[in-house]
Amino acid sequence: MTQLTGSWREFRRRLGDRLAELGDGEVVSLEVEVVDMETGQRPGVRLTGWGAGMVQAEVVAGAGADAAVRRGLLDLGWLDPAAEPGEEVDAAVRGLLDRPRARADELAALAVCTLTEVLGCPDPAFLVTDLDLRGLRSAGGQEPPRTSPAPLATMPEGVEHLQEMVDEVLLEMSEGDELERDEDGDVPVRVGLSTVFVRVLDDVPVVRLFGWLAVDLPDHAAALREVALLAARMPFLQLRAVEGEIEFGHDLHALPFAPMQLRVVLSRIMQEIDEAARDTVARLGGRRYLQPPTEPAPAARTAAFERLARLGPGAVDLAEATPLAAVVELMADARLAPELVAELFDHDRRLIVAHLVGVRAGHLDVTGVDVEELLAGLRAALRLVVWRQSREREPAPPRPVVARRRERQLSLLPDDEPGLELFDPGEEARWA
Repeated sequence: MTQLTGSWREFRRRLGDRLAELGDGEVVSLEVEVVDMETGQRPGVRLTGWGAGMVQAEVVAGAGADAAVRRGLLDLGWLDPAAEPGEEVDAAVRGLLDRPRARADELAALAVCTLTEVLGCPDPAFLVTDLDLRGLRSAGGQEPPRTSPAPLATMPEGVEHLQEMVDEVLLEMSEGDELERDEDGDVPVRVGLSTVFVRVLDDVPVVRLFGWLAVDLPDHAAALREVALLAARMPFLQLRAVEGEIEFGHDLHALPFAPMQLRVVLSRIMQEIDEAARDTVARLGGRRYLQPPTEPAPAARTAAFERLARLGPGAVDLAEATPLAAVVELMADARLAPELVAELFDHDRRLIVAHLVGVRAGHLDVTGVDVEELLAGLRAALRLVVWRQSREREPAPPRPVVARRRERQLSLLPDDEPGLELFDPGEEARWA
């Protein structure tokens, strides 16, 4: 819980005294000086007297209140009005409860905690209310200063100044934790098993957000196709496949630098990049950036299945057939997807055929498993692998050649008027 300053403690005392005398139909409104652009309402707390000594408290957070605001209200003990049968309240109300007037001090403490911890009001001076705020002092004994809002954008004076402003934004997003830097001076922002690196370029005023979506990819052609799918899914990123890796990046031009722009773009990348990386690895193999590498053992697998023709029924245990053991485990949870089975066998059709033969001939011990379902999953994976390999070998169809009629474009400018000259920023767009 946030440590209250002297002004908030005094405000809480005055609010408790006012609520203890609140009559039927009387309202105490505590609104923060920020207007919700969607509803035109200010967020805040509204307390209304009703009946014989009861007070109804409501939190007005607006229709655009995010999940963090709603979770904070529930943590403080507010009830969700949508979950209360028979309650008809304003659509902007996000918290509701009733208390007797005898518990006025408890209501006042709850209102102050909601204003400071959930709605982010820094001082009672930022409230719009009919409650008497005269004489309230801040923690230092001085009247709270009326500071002007931070500028939406600032012109950086150089690379060091820009780095300081970027670090300030990253510190706010990391909730005050000390920033970590790698050997290149970049700040890594970790999201699941993925990482977004933040770098301020030395030669131009640009903040670069970049990273590796997937690494150790076995098939470069498949990675190129995957980049096209990812570009449609995340059009705000630049993506490319290079030597078994898929890289992503986004450049923010910082002349001037807008802190909100960095927050929005970085938050968007953090919301989507790890899920996209997980889906890519599931389709293509490889691993996410922070995922530890695995040591494949193709020689051991091949040796095990070369013995299948020479061994009798039940001679090979599932512990030796590692991919098949994984398939059997997955069968217990859901229907087998061909892409998943093919990935478990490293898209090796000879390995899949060996398992098909081994299961059908009884050379693999699959006791307690639905053999028909297992064979159907293996066949579907084999069809998928053969189809993909045939598509990769299939030559691309020739592009049709269309003869175009020559057209003459008349000039839109008089003969004696010079043409338009594009502006060349030259050295002005670079650091002085």
